[in-house]
Amino acid sequence: MGVVRSPDSPFAAMLAREVQQWLDFGIGRQQTDGSWHPTWSWGNDHPQAWAEAKLAWQGILTLEMLLILRAFGRIG
Repeated sequence: MGVVRSPDSPFAAMLAREVQQWLDFGIGRQQTDGSWHPTWSWGNDHPQAWAEAKLAWQGILTLEMLLILRAFGRIG
């Protein structure tokens, strides 16, 4: 949700229902190891480099999602 990242975001009130739906969707995409994975890939190009990049992106996406969930009071 690029437009609304916290309850203080300018469009948070206007998009409150959509934000809650997006948060539910995001929680549903959490992996069994607790992380969130990229929704894209490099296909068959540079598989070793992609493995490293994917791991890095998992960290970025997981931190981002956890910060957003905390901002909206979905986690402590």
